[in-house]
Amino acid sequence: MREIKFRAWDKRERKMYYDVQDEYDSTFPSFATLLNNDFFEVMQSTCLKDKNGKEIYEGDIVEIECGCGYKDKMPIEWNCNSYKLKQTWSHDFPDGELELCQLKRTEVIGNIYENPELLEEKVE
Repeated sequence: MREIKFRAWDKRERKMYYDVQDEYDSTFPSFATLLNNDFFEVMQSTCLKDKNGKEIYEGDIVEIECGCGYKDKMPIEWNCNSYKLKQTWSHDFPDGELELCQLKRTEVIGNIYENPELLEEKVE
């Protein structure tokens, strides 16, 4: 059975909380409150891990390298009932090359809330 995990970005405190579905801390708002609160952005785990074994969440920024050696950074987003890499460049890839399942060449390097500057930098 697959464990569904969530994390939440607190916009006021500028802090990421993990495993918010557990309500483990009585000082932290309940999960239902988080979903209906403008001060939190809730993100679900993809249930996948990058090449280093780090769990990948919606909103993570990953660096991916295609088979031809081209590298770029892009965020993970929910789109059409699945998690996708949000394409941010015009590089041509062979069919099926740019897939989230290419985890052996994918690395989580940050997220869109704590590290937005990563999407502005170019990969060498």
